[in-house]
Amino acid sequence: MVSCLDDIATVVQSSTVTGVNIAQKVGTEDGEVLVPQSAWRSFLKPFFRMMLGIKKYHFRFDTARSGMVFRKQYSDSEEEMFALLRDDTCLPPADRPQPIRPPGLTARGSSTFMKRFESIVRLLRWI
Repeated sequence: MVSCLDDIATVVQSSTVTGVNIAQKVGTEDGEVLVPQSAWRSFLKPFFRMMLGIKKYHFRFDTARSGMVFRKQYSDSEEEMFALLRDDTCLPPADRPQPIRPPGLTARGSSTFMKRFESIVRLLRWI
C-alpha cells in the first residue's frame, strides 16, 4: 500500500530492475523543504519580457548581442531576433530572490494526485 512520500519513493526506486529510477523528494511530510523554491517570475518580471509560445522555438544566443535571443520554430525557418530585456540599461540584481514556502496541494489536488498515482502503482506491481 502506498500512503506516504517514503512509500512513493520506494515504488519509484523499485520500478526498474537496473535501478535507473531514483526518487528525489523536494520536501518531507512534516513540511521540511529539501529543495528551496523562489518566486522567480515576480523577481524577473520587471527586467524581462515574456516570450509567448516559448516551447515551440529553438534558440541561440550571441555574446555580441546581450539581452537578445535568436529564435526559430523549425530548422529551416527564418531566424527572428527577440529582445528579452525590457531595458538593456537596467539589469536584474545578481542576488537570488528570497526562498518562499511552497503552498502544497489543495485537498482536491491531493485527492486527484493520489487517484492517478494509485493506478500507476497498480500497473507497476504487474510489471
